[in-house]
Amino acid sequence: KEASTYRGYKKVCATHLMPAFAKIEIQDLQPAVIRKWIRNLSCTTKTAANILTPLRAVIEQALVDQYIKENPLNSIIIDKL
Repeated sequence: KEASTYRGYKKVCATHLMPAFAKIEIQDLQPAVIRKWIRNLSCTTKTAANILTPLRAVIEQALVDQYIKENPLNSIIIDKL
């Protein structure tokens, strides 16, 4: 199961996250940018939440490492988009 989960996250990163966010510094990642990107995804709310899982992990690590002071995902409610 772990290997398939890793492959799934790797695919999400390559397909969705890297094209959208690779050129944005983590401290410059604003909720409005993420919100706009989520609105442009053609998928269900559940799939959007799954796509955000690896991004959430990166943001959490950036918080721990003190690259950022707050999580831009905290102000995004996917169900409302």
